[in-house]
This record gives sequence, C-alpha cells and structure tokens, in this order.
Amino acid sequence: MPARTRKPQDPWHGRLAAWLGEVFFRAGSTSVRALPLLVILAGVYVGGVAMWRAAMQDPTFTVGGDTLSLSGAFCPEAEAELRRLGRMVKGRSLLDPDLLEDLRCDYESSPWVKRVCLMRRVFPNQLAIEFVLRSPVAQIRQSRYYWMVDSDCVLLKVSGKRHPVPDLPVVIGIPDQAIAERPTAPGEAWRDAGVRDALNVMKLLRASPLSEDLHVRKIMVHGGSFLDGLRRQMRKRPRLDLEMQEGLTVRWGTYNAGEYPEEMLSAEKLSMLRNLVARDFSRVPGVMLDVATRVPGFSLPPEY
Repeated sequence: MPARTRKPQDPWHGRLAAWLGEVFFRAGSTSVRALPLLVILAGVYVGGVAMWRAAMQDPTFTVGGDTLSLSGAFCPEAEAELRRLGRMVKGRSLLDPDLLEDLRCDYESSPWVKRVCLMRRVFPNQLAIEFVLRSPVAQIRQSRYYWMVDSDCVLLKVSGKRHPVPDLPVVIGIPDQAIAERPTAPGEAWRDAGVRDALNVMKLLRASPLSEDLHVRKIMVHGGSFLDGLRRQMRKRPRLDLEMQEGLTVRWGTYNAGEYPEEMLSAEKLSMLRNLVARDFSRVPGVMLDVATRVPGFSLPPEY
C-alpha cells in the first residue's frame, strides 16, 4: 500500500515573520509611528523562536523507543509491526508540529492498520494511539499455501504459510488458474469472485442470531471466477457449500445481495437456514441442509 503523502506547511515562526513583513509594508509613511510596535513584535518573535528551539532540543520532550502506548488486543505480528513503525519517530521532540501527521502516514501505510482513530501527545515524552486493525477472519487455500484475509478480502502480511492456522475458517476450491486474482502484496484486496462471495456469506452468518449456533469451519467454492462475476454470467457464478464445526453441512448455492434479480436473495436463504436449524434433524452429525433454492431440503447420512 503506498504511503500517504502530506502537503508540507511552513512552521509557525515562518508565518509570523511573513505577517510582520506585511504589517511593515502597510505602515508606509507612518512607519515612524509604528516603529515601537514593530520593535515589540520583533522582540516577541525573536524570543518566541528562541524558546521554541530550546524546547525542541530539550531531552525531556524527546520521544524514546519504548514510549509508545498501544491500546487493544493485537496478534503478535501486528503488534511487532506497530511498534516498529512507532520507533521511527524515536529521537524526535514531542513538540514537533509535524510529528503526529508523519506518524499517521507511516501507520496508514501498514497492511495491518485499517484506520487510525486517535493520536495524541502525552507529556513529557509519550504518544497514545488508537487503531482499528485488520484481523484475519479466514484463510484461502491456493497453490498449496494458505493466505489470510480480513473481512474486506484484504491480504494480510502473515500469509503464504504451508500449514493452516488452527480455528480459522478455510476457503477451498479456488483454482490455481485464478492466481492472477490474488493480491500481489499485503494490503491489497483479493479480486476472485469465489473468495469475495465466501467472505460475504461468512459476514452474513456472523451478523445473524445463527452465529451462536453455527460456526463455519470450511467453505467449499465450486466454479466461477472474477471475470464471470464481472460479466454477470449466472450459470458460471461460484456456488458455495459450508461445513460447520457442529458437524453439519449447508448447501448455500450462489451469494446474491440483490445485484442478481433472477437469483434467490441471500437474506431469504438465511431465513430458510434458521428454520432448518430449529428442527431436530439438524442435530444429526453429517446432515446436509439445502438452502440453494426456494425449496429447502435436508439429507441424512447413509447410516440413518
């Protein structure tokens, strides 16, 4: 993610000097009468600049390497990244007017940081920062590797592992031929339609009351690609099967939030799933609940 650039601003003493010059210019022929005022203002300016420079060099206000206060729960990789970026301002004065904006630009360039909520100085030499971080919600298995993404399908920095992360849902069925849709660097979003639809269904389930009863363990993607989603080719759009930790499987079909009028809405499927889960047969290990069409169904394992 490219770092955000900021338009440089003149320091306050530079703006004060420009204002004094304007006052002197407008004085014109009355400069003699304005001379005492100009002398006083010049003295205030020189004294203020001297005091400001002395304070900037005062070690009391120097930011140290361990004076960054982070609030919140972070995974080890994210915390290490945040502290590394925080150490980039080590040795600068807390009175530096550009300190917070420079640090904000550094943090917003990190794939872990979704948004910087608050930054403030804590005198004499500390910084307090609040973040909204990206956290992994699923891992995509492709090309024998596992790629972790957040709820916005953004690739996180600890991706590319050969072994899955425990207790994190896995999305499988993304073909190796779709590698062009995979982000090339952390912080970029995954473009494959199968990945995006799988994450959308997960968010839908987590926002519903079913999140207390059902926990996704694996999402199987069948067919579809990024280009199919762009071209709105219904017959080739990805279809999803959800395997739950509770031992049942949900045949979901395609994800549709309203952009495909010929298909069943995902909200309707969620309502049907709630009704099926309330039935006794949903407790049978290995049962499959079918909400892919407007005719809900279920199938029991062969031993039943």
